[in-house]
Amino acid sequence: MNWLTAYKLGIKSFILGLLWFIVGMLFVVAGILFFFSGLGLLAIIVGLFGLLICATAFIASIFKVSDNLIRDKIRQTLKTSAVWTMKELEKLPLVPRLLGEKKIAKAVEIKVPIDLGFKYIANGENAIEWHPDIKEAKRIGGEFGPSSIMKYVAQIGKRKYEFTTRVTHWDPPKRYVDVSRFNTTLVRKYVHEGLFTPTQDGFRYIFVLHVKLGPPGLGWLTTRLKAKEIEESLERALDRLKRVLEKKYAEGKLS
Repeated sequence: MNWLTAYKLGIKSFILGLLWFIVGMLFVVAGILFFFSGLGLLAIIVGLFGLLICATAFIASIFKVSDNLIRDKIRQTLKTSAVWTMKELEKLPLVPRLLGEKKIAKAVEIKVPIDLGFKYIANGENAIEWHPDIKEAKRIGGEFGPSSIMKYVAQIGKRKYEFTTRVTHWDPPKRYVDVSRFNTTLVRKYVHEGLFTPTQDGFRYIFVLHVKLGPPGLGWLTTRLKAKEIEESLERALDRLKRVLEKKYAEGKLS
């Protein structure tokens, strides 16, 4: 980060923090007014809440602005990098987003032509063959491609989940994005991004997942606790995907 960027970041953080500080002071003033009105308990609660906002305003603003800067940097990397190094890739799961959202990325190299690999992976009906958590996969709308809508049943631990997935971005054989809606409030956001880059022997597939779990208010904690479990599940799925795809290609079953 150069000095100009750091200066702009500092100014932005200060302004955002100042705004929240003013909000906190308004609560403090309201608490004083309640106190003189004879509402002692309410005055204490409102006043303490205002002081808490004042005390944390600048720290919170720095984290928020910094988080936005990091996310913009990642988006730029996603758009400009032809091939990620494993060192760069391993850093992605360690970049948490505020409000309980987590970004996880896992990669696998597969010795299959990239166009055949994209066609197989992007077809949600094939997920049942390589993702161990998927028990049912059925297309319920559109055709294979940007209009596709899939319905899945997943077994995660002892619990079954139903969810529908809609493709929102389609750029074969480089990238596609789909957004899922679950039948439970415990999964508040689940966006999958598939990135494909050619290699000498085939292609590298990067499974990028943006996930946010519930319940409201405790999502940040649930997401952190479940992140490791999600990562391990993805590793198993990608390992199986590699074996399935390479076997199908060797047997001439991909077209």
